[in-house]
Formats: sequence, C-alpha cells, structure tokens
Amino acid sequence: MLFKRAEILKTVGALGRTIDRDYKGRNPVLLVILKGAHIFAAELSLSIEIPHETEFATLSSYGDNVVSSNTLHFLMDNNIELHGRHAILIEDIVDTGLSLDYILKVLPGRNPASLATCALLNKPERRIESVEIRYVGFTIPNCYVIGHGMDFQQGWRHLPDIWAVNASWIKRNAKPPEVITYKTQ
Repeated sequence: MLFKRAEILKTVGALGRTIDRDYKGRNPVLLVILKGAHIFAAELSLSIEIPHETEFATLSSYGDNVVSSNTLHFLMDNNIELHGRHAILIEDIVDTGLSLDYILKVLPGRNPASLATCALLNKPERRIESVEIRYVGFTIPNCYVIGHGMDFQQGWRHLPDIWAVNASWIKRNAKPPEVITYKTQ
C-alpha cells in the first residue's frame, strides 16, 4: 500500500484549499480526465469552496496494458465552453507526460483565460515529455498503481487506498474480480 484513504483525503483537502486561494473570484472549470481521475476529482470538487464547474473528457494511452502505448485516444464534448474561462485539468496520474502534453496542446485552441494542471500522482521517473503540473498530490516511484480510481484492465478502481502492484501480482490477477450483484428487497 502506498497511500491510505485518510492520507489521500488530507492531501486532496490541502489541494482544494490552495485552489480556493489561487482562484478566488474566478469560477474555474475543472476538466476531469476520465476514467482514472473520477474519484480524485469528486473529492477535490468537494474540498473546493469557491464556485466552480466540472466537465469531463476521456483520454487514454494505456488500454489494457501496464505501460503507456504512446497512442492517444481523446474524446471531449464540443459543447464544453472554455473560452475566457480559467480551466484546471484534473488527472489521476502523470506518467510519461505524453497524454498531458497532448491535451495541453489541444486545449489552448478553445481559448481559456488560463490553463493549469492538477494530478493526484506524479511519476517523474518515466517522464518523456516535460510538462508542468501546478498542483500535485503525491510524487511516486516508477511503479504500477491501482485503487482510488486507477485500474488494471478496468478493475480495482474501487479500492479506497492506492496500491503499488508488481508483475507477479499482475500475472495472478490478469482479470478483474467477478462482479457480484446484490438484489435489494
């Protein structure tokens, strides 16, 4: 286990207070990159007290692999209005920097007043593209992580803590656990 949920929530709260201070009177847009950042973004949004909005985009470079494929798939609603707005891009983890670099080249075309980045996890050892991350929760070593929104083959996002997993774990757990459905009365 890298980080327990309580430690994560404490760090996210501190990020929220910093964003409150930096964006007071600006009504920023949190642009959440799905799927991994959804839990982090929800907690961050709840910790930000100033008025703000939340929008979502999908950007993937992992697929079912444990390393980035370096091929990006991007989907963002064309109705998201960033013109003249202060946008904060919310990521779960910045690894190679390729995904973040790509989106930071695309979004200025929507003419935001400002564009900042916020990541729960920063993994600088794997960086290929130099990208600025204004708000960082934790810096981690080069390891594969699951939990708190981050997955392995779409599973394990539900874990409240963040875990580092190695190759032997991945081989043993190549498929996410079976989904159990509970019937309510």
